[in-house]
Amino acid sequence: MIVPIYNNEIYFRACVDSIRVQSYANLEILLIDDGSTDACGEICDAYAAEDARIRVFHQAHAGVSAARNTGIDAACGDYLMFVDSDDTVHPQMAEKMLTLIEKHSAQIASCVTKYLLWSGETSNYLPFEEFSCTGREALKLALMSGRMNVSACNKLFLRSAVSTQRFPTDVSYGEDAVYVMNCLTSVQTVAVTSEELYNYRYNPNSTINGNFRNNCSELIDVYAAWEDIIRETYPEALDELHCRIDCAHFYVLEKLTECGYPCSDPRFIRSRRWIRRRLFSILKSPFFSSRRKIGACMLTVSSTLYRNFFKKTAEYLKSDNRLI
Repeated sequence: MIVPIYNNEIYFRACVDSIRVQSYANLEILLIDDGSTDACGEICDAYAAEDARIRVFHQAHAGVSAARNTGIDAACGDYLMFVDSDDTVHPQMAEKMLTLIEKHSAQIASCVTKYLLWSGETSNYLPFEEFSCTGREALKLALMSGRMNVSACNKLFLRSAVSTQRFPTDVSYGEDAVYVMNCLTSVQTVAVTSEELYNYRYNPNSTINGNFRNNCSELIDVYAAWEDIIRETYPEALDELHCRIDCAHFYVLEKLTECGYPCSDPRFIRSRRWIRRRLFSILKSPFFSSRRKIGACMLTVSSTLYRNFFKKTAEYLKSDNRLI
């Protein structure tokens, strides 16, 4: 299990403690201190002194992708699993995911994430039967189905099957999507369970939320860069990719609204134009809620009208963004 850490001593202990009590004890736990300026580095060293399964790597701050790549390069185990230091894992996550991979002779296993938000634990999926599929089919599901997503943290990867893959260090939004999509297209079989085994904690100070103001548009560009690849190699997934790009534009519009940026912001203008061009497809899509479709219609009429609507329905609309 690879855990990148940067200035997160408040939640970090809960994360590592949830890993140490896994029912599957034969773990390699790699803590990557990404140049923390708080006590995280010392806490990492203390954990390593207590638990022989833990190895610590201290490096200059380079971002979550570089920290994860350090873990990948140092890993010796047969499998890779990524856990963010804000989050926790189910006590049986490693055991259940390994069983899932072995049962289906898969190279990647995926579970459902439980979201820990201000309002408490919530789920955003309909229960489904455990299943396996090809990597290409899994890519399509991860883009928009709700049964999978493009997070790296709710998955177990057979290391030998994804040995050439690394997280991109030139993007700070959407790095998970790049890594996971590359992995899915390089494996034969993916196994999926509806069990909630990974606990995501929304932390306003975390890397993904804290960096929004400068880098939010990267999320759009990450998915858009895959359009030519999908069109040439797997055109059946093109509709799902376009819907994923729609989601990214909605995400940018709503985050800009939350942060108080004006409608004249170039990022807001770009995303509004995209949604207006895609309005008919969004209205026909089964992937978007009625509130999301109403919001899209309002956006085509007036940015101010849309922003007022979003502020009144923000908690409902945020549940759609968990697809990102």
